[in-house]
Amino acid sequence: DRPPLSCSFGEFGQTAATFVSDTLVTCASPSINTVGSISFSLVVGTLASLVVTDTFVIYAPSSITLTSAVPAGGSYNLLATLTLRGVFANYGAVGCRFGSFVSTSASLDATAATLSCLKPRFPDSERDRTGGYEIAVSANGQCFTPTGSYFTTYNAKVDLALLGGAPTSTSVALSITGSGFVYPGLSGGKCRFSTSNEIVDTALTPLSTSTVECATPAAGVPRSYTVSVLLNGLDAAPTGVYGAPVFNEYDL
Repeated sequence: DRPPLSCSFGEFGQTAATFVSDTLVTCASPSINTVGSISFSLVVGTLASLVVTDTFVIYAPSSITLTSAVPAGGSYNLLATLTLRGVFANYGAVGCRFGSFVSTSASLDATAATLSCLKPRFPDSERDRTGGYEIAVSANGQCFTPTGSYFTTYNAKVDLALLGGAPTSTSVALSITGSGFVYPGLSGGKCRFSTSNEIVDTALTPLSTSTVECATPAAGVPRSYTVSVLLNGLDAAPTGVYGAPVFNEYDL
């Protein structure tokens, strides 16, 4: 029989340990209302106290802050890699949470200032609940600190461009219709005008949840562009039955 195990948190007492495997045990930490590092050891019955090399750190949630998150949103049912900047920490397993959905992977750079998190695909039950999901971050994979910032999900589709062309020397406002657009909009949104060997991005202005507007390139030479709507600046919204809009720039 195995001797009883417990985890000792120094002056803050002991909690029962549970065998998971021959190389892993788990235990809950006690409630500790002070910040700092404490010694930690594994107590094996009355036989031995095994001191763990690493100390156990009690930190204040307020020490973790978020200053920016890019992208600011994305399709509810697609994976998205977010770059979070701020002040973070790693005490074993960093993580992110979007509402109640936990990131499937996360990593922190050496400066503890950039946290990369993979937003999971949300289930179809979230299709009609598009909107803001609060971002929370964790330094240990278990205790999540709300950041006050939100990741906005959407379920968008592009239908038609209301103009088909313009002179090569004239930039015009191109309105594009669809559904599920984010209004008033996300930072970094853009329209992408692309050919087989050229990409031109212009700023996106949402007019409503069904119409966005952007300036055309006016490249100076005739072109036929395929137009994409990138609501978050990264991912092109899917197109409907008409396919991707086409915009032509022509000589007068």
